[in-house]
Amino acid sequence: MSYHHGNLRKQILARAAEVIAREGIEKLSLRAIARDLGVSHSAPARHFKDKTAIIEALATESFSLLVAALDAATEAAGADPMSRYNAIGKALVGFALEHPAYYRAMSHPEVRTRTNAALMKAHTDYMTRLLQAAREAQAAGWLQGHSPETAVLFSTAAAQGVAQILADPFDGRLFAGRTPKEIGDEVIDIVIAPQSPAPVKTRA
Repeated sequence: MSYHHGNLRKQILARAAEVIAREGIEKLSLRAIARDLGVSHSAPARHFKDKTAIIEALATESFSLLVAALDAATEAAGADPMSRYNAIGKALVGFALEHPAYYRAMSHPEVRTRTNAALMKAHTDYMTRLLQAAREAQAAGWLQGHSPETAVLFSTAAAQGVAQILADPFDGRLFAGRTPKEIGDEVIDIVIAPQSPAPVKTRA
């Protein structure tokens, strides 16, 4: 990969995502990235002071990409509140499977301890959408009697858990013959039905 002045930051992030997806965050190294990009060992330091700073930048971008994916999913789901929240769960699982590097970056322990303003805003935008959609789904009949925060915790734990299992080749052997998407969709349908229940008709 050739280096073009003014584009190094973007290339560093792209290369970091490739390394994380293929080898894991532990293998990420500023020196190795510089070597792969054909620049001096000190060049990446002009943009990122350490490995965690790279992961933090990836995490910020990850939340922005995820929010865009959630918005697209809810728009496609239509007006039904439970359909929309169901679509959010499936979009979250899909994002984790399709963008493993970004997903790992946004959930990395070192990133979770940072207070970068851009990262905090991106995370807030993400949580705001989840809470609003959860409230609307609850009003339509899902998990009534629980706080929206508890509902989000329950559903997010399920989505993140199934994504982690499906991304692991060892665990994935249990589901031979089925695609990760099929399994993920089924789990989300257990968590929240894909549509709101029809109102009960009463006799006059």
